[in-house]
Amino acid sequence: MAIKERIEGEEASCQSIDDFISLAKKASAEPADIDYAKHLFRQAEALCQMPLDYIRVAETAVAEIGDREFACEIRDQAEEMLFDAQEHLAFARSLAGPIGGDPDKAREHIEIALRDASSTGETLAAIGVARTLEGGTDLANGLLDKIRSEIKDLDGVREIVACLHEAKEVELAREFLEGSAGLCQDLQATIAFAGIVHTLFDDGEWIRRLLDEAEIDCQFTKDFVALATAYRDLAQDSGRASELMEQAGDFCMTFEEQLDLAAGLLEVNDDKAGAAAAYENALGEISDREKLSEIAGTIARSLQNPDLAKRYYAKIEQLTTAASDICRLASEAASALDEPTFAKGILERAIERVSNPSELANIAGELATLDPEQARNAAIKAIDRAGDSPGLARLAESIQEKLSDHLLALEAAAKAVDLAKGSHELLPIVALACDIAQRSEGEGAEKARALARRSLQEAEERVASLGEMQNVAKRVRTDFADDAPWVARIEEKLQRREANQALYTAFLERERNARGLPDLLFLADEVMEGIGDAFYVDKLLGAAEDRWREEGSDPGQALDLIAAVDRHLGDHERTLSLIRRAAENVARLQGLATLGHFASTRLKDRARGIDIACELYAGWEERMSAGRSPDGGGPQERIRLARIVARDLDQPLWVERLLEGASTMSADPMAGAECAIVAAGVGLEESARTLRERAKERCRSVGDATAFVARLLGSGLDEAISRSLYADLRGICTTPLTHREWIRGIEEIFGDREWAARESVEAGLSGSSKPKRAPRW
Repeated sequence: MAIKERIEGEEASCQSIDDFISLAKKASAEPADIDYAKHLFRQAEALCQMPLDYIRVAETAVAEIGDREFACEIRDQAEEMLFDAQEHLAFARSLAGPIGGDPDKAREHIEIALRDASSTGETLAAIGVARTLEGGTDLANGLLDKIRSEIKDLDGVREIVACLHEAKEVELAREFLEGSAGLCQDLQATIAFAGIVHTLFDDGEWIRRLLDEAEIDCQFTKDFVALATAYRDLAQDSGRASELMEQAGDFCMTFEEQLDLAAGLLEVNDDKAGAAAAYENALGEISDREKLSEIAGTIARSLQNPDLAKRYYAKIEQLTTAASDICRLASEAASALDEPTFAKGILERAIERVSNPSELANIAGELATLDPEQARNAAIKAIDRAGDSPGLARLAESIQEKLSDHLLALEAAAKAVDLAKGSHELLPIVALACDIAQRSEGEGAEKARALARRSLQEAEERVASLGEMQNVAKRVRTDFADDAPWVARIEEKLQRREANQALYTAFLERERNARGLPDLLFLADEVMEGIGDAFYVDKLLGAAEDRWREEGSDPGQALDLIAAVDRHLGDHERTLSLIRRAAENVARLQGLATLGHFASTRLKDRARGIDIACELYAGWEERMSAGRSPDGGGPQERIRLARIVARDLDQPLWVERLLEGASTMSADPMAGAECAIVAAGVGLEESARTLRERAKERCRSVGDATAFVARLLGSGLDEAISRSLYADLRGICTTPLTHREWIRGIEEIFGDREWAARESVEAGLSGSSKPKRAPRW
């Protein structure tokens, strides 16, 4: 009783099941007080509320005092309370374990747990319990086979084995993994399988066996690299890994394999020289910029081989056109190589081949810290290439922000003023110029102030709405408050505009409600007629052009828009641009002819209109010659183009060339007749004669001859020439039937019965000249 006397004082402080179990373990220790230990276990039992509590107390009791009957009494109280799979499994485990009990009942609870199992882990736990149960092997094996049959890949195997391992079912986990070896169908699967062995079992012999067997699957460089990496990482055998890398080099055939080899040499052997040689071999065949960039960074940083890295960057430069990509390339090269001069060279060369203003501005910004003078050159080129006011304004802001070059920014802004279409484009320039005036001194401040004044004056003249007038007036009051006459004038204009706002409001309302291109064009006509506001009309026609472009630049809708721009604005460049845009979407020659005829006959600037018609027709001829026209550039299409050129342009030699080409291409006498008719129509008499003779020689039947001569006579050809042509074709007649047909043609074409009768007599087809014997035709 010495134990009880020593520890019973602790009983009063026990508050939980764990407290009583802990104290019961002390009572069970030698010299053991079994009765007192049972008392303490009963106290723990009294606090049990859940099945697992009873099972835990019972299992501890049997482990400490060895009284299975006593433990059964406690454990069996849990049976009526069992609810979920976990509890049924715990109960079954206790039946199969040290407490023991009825194996059939254990199996019954395992099967209940399987029905209620909500996860693979619970199913695996049931398998573990079944394996410990007498007669449960068949159940466990059946469940394992079922799980294995549902697994399609190694990821599923890894998940199952990990669950078993975590549940302390190590032997079962190993058996399951061994039984899944059939999934190793290729090298990668085998390496992944070996990785599972390494992670969960750390069985070097098993791993080596797997890798040794996998070598037979190696066929390409990447396979040997992968296997070498596995030997190094999983089997810790760097020697074998090096041997495999030598074989990897022997199997290199393509640049992709050279890249695999280079990465492997660096990763497996830390062989910088070998990797560099492989990258050198691959360079000539790589065309993917991202891949080149990635490799160049690796060469510069990991191989520390700047010369080879530069050759990679040079290859990227050859493949790069966009300025944003060029700037990124320069930045990457500078960072990887730590050589700003190399990056500067990339940007300097880009200046020579890039023409887009915004891209040049990006390059200038990137060069600003590397070479200010070259940055300025790029910005100057951007200014020269910029062709619209908003783009120049953005360019000026970029120069001001990135280069801090006030005078150059003002040059860009001044050009923007020249190209501005309205006050909405001019006011941002005013703000920029005023900002530069505040930041600079001397000449720069004076130029900025003058440009701001000029821009604001232009904006004043070009306002298209009350809102724009209010914005202009606000800037005059703010930036030129010391110019009292100007402030007074702008205030008067604003008041007048506000007084007539009702008319503008009506126009603006119609503008907002315009449903399509015709509505905007009608409104532009009325605004010009009613208030003569060319700037507002410019805005309306701009909106009409945007609508036209959004709807696909339909050539059929273009003529009214082009006419309105030409009539109201007299903007020849814009007019020609619209015609060219419409021509891009023309599907057939007739549509192009409509545009060309409009340009050559309707535009105010007649000479420019003829030039654009020439441009359109020459472009179509080029398409025909290249076989890219809808009709394939055949003779009929060339004849049609010749007619169109003859109608709209004074270009007889062009017409002659087109007709000669059509005649050469076609053996059809009717096509030749059309060529001759067009040539005669533009005064090319010699060419027309040649074309007629060539077409005459291509007539192969009386029908050809009749249709050919009738077409020429009907087009106005002299009758004597027509008669001569028809007479020349008499040789086509080879039988009385064809001769009679040819003679009928004389009557049908010329209405000349006498000639027809004479020809009939001469051919022996009339009564006055009967043959002595019947012809044998």
